[in-house]
Amino acid sequence: SLNMVIGILSALHYRNRTGRGQEIKVDLMSALLQHQLQEFVAVLNLDQEFERPDSGVGHPGSGAPFGIYKTKDDYITIAVASLEVLSEILGDDELKKYSEGPSGAMGSDLQIKKRDEIFHYIESLTKQHTTEYLDKKLSEKGCWTAPLRTHKEVYDDPQVKHMKMFSTFHHDNYGKVTTVSPAVKMSETPPIIRKPVPMIGEHGYEILSEFGYNQDEINKFIEEEIVSIEKK
Repeated sequence: SLNMVIGILSALHYRNRTGRGQEIKVDLMSALLQHQLQEFVAVLNLDQEFERPDSGVGHPGSGAPFGIYKTKDDYITIAVASLEVLSEILGDDELKKYSEGPSGAMGSDLQIKKRDEIFHYIESLTKQHTTEYLDKKLSEKGCWTAPLRTHKEVYDDPQVKHMKMFSTFHHDNYGKVTTVSPAVKMSETPPIIRKPVPMIGEHGYEILSEFGYNQDEINKFIEEEIVSIEKK
């Protein structure tokens, strides 16, 4: 929704200036990649990958089975799946007991109170199956699940490349930098990355000049440490 707001406001500004409207597109894949911009920039430009934690629990406010589980050959993420369905696919009736008793929007009370216990129990079962098998079986039952990908694997994904969701730009201090492309697509004013994020105070002279300060006044601000201007 944030990306849509950015696109709509930009389009309105363009229309007010030119009288022309335009088509705006935002898709979930692009928005998700944009949300991970900080992580992608670190991985792709520092040539390192994050180590996956062992906790696996997806969110402290969500009950089981929401989380990331080890499988026989990799990992799988389970967002929405009833314990009854998991019990059937994993071949273990014991799981059903955790769905008993009072329940709310996030499942039974036990799924919240015994979230960690359930997580480890489920993971002991997912380790017996491959990621491909579990993803196929759970998807057939309408569950929200997916295999996990590293940031570098996502970068090399054919769909991501087709969408041109990564761009490069030159930075005077760091050379070629790879980053996530804008998530908003606009027909008349397509967003592009023209230059890097400024260093601290890099545009100080330009900004202060726009407010009417002359060169001598700006230099005095610097000498008196009122402002800090990045020196290239």
